[in-house]
Amino acid sequence: IGLELGRNNLVGEIPPEIAGLEYLKILSLHQNCIYGTIPSELGALSHLEQLDLYKNGLSGMIPNDLFEVTSLMQINVAYQYWNTHNCTRSDGTIAEMQYARADPVNDYNDGLKGEIFGDNIAKLRNLRQIRVDDNSFYGEIAPAIGNLRQLVILSGGNNLFSGTLPNELTRLTTLQELVLGQSHLSGPIPDKIGELESLAVLFLWDNKEMNGTIPDSLYNLTKLEMLNLGENQFNGTI
Repeated sequence: IGLELGRNNLVGEIPPEIAGLEYLKILSLHQNCIYGTIPSELGALSHLEQLDLYKNGLSGMIPNDLFEVTSLMQINVAYQYWNTHNCTRSDGTIAEMQYARADPVNDYNDGLKGEIFGDNIAKLRNLRQIRVDDNSFYGEIAPAIGNLRQLVILSGGNNLFSGTLPNELTRLTTLQELVLGQSHLSGPIPDKIGELESLAVLFLWDNKEMNGTIPDSLYNLTKLEMLNLGENQFNGTI
């Protein structure tokens, strides 16, 4: 069962009553003018596999209840921050997503917040893809991320994370894309990065405070197609 309403001209907030669709597997509202918060009631959708809210104007904290939906395989809440997408309401007025709650008298919308990669992430053991780019998520990337053994895509560029990349990240041997540029990370690339045998894309650009030498194991990534480590403080010889 799926509710797929992406790429329309829908304006408004996500109604919590959607949680009444108890067998819903796909909820896709991408590229509309959906603002406000993600209702905690979505945590009751125990069969949900895909949540796609990409490129709207959502804000506020990511609800903890969402981490209880262990059936989730794909999460895409990317591009809420300062999204310039507009929609026309039925009365002819314009809903501007770059402002909080589509209200131009407020400050710019800074997107979703919370510790998206905290310890709770390990509950989503079936997760294959998570895209959270262009929001205001914060906190460290917990070692628990290493328990997501089916993860293929981890994309979280342009956020407000802190700390270093945990060594446990290198357990994700199915990972194909790791995108964490402009995310305020610091410290070195894990020495065992070369154990990510499926990795094709590695973007860690413009974190400013990432440093140290580039690990020799990086050269073991034989499937790597795209690499961007620019605008950091890495050192060593070429």
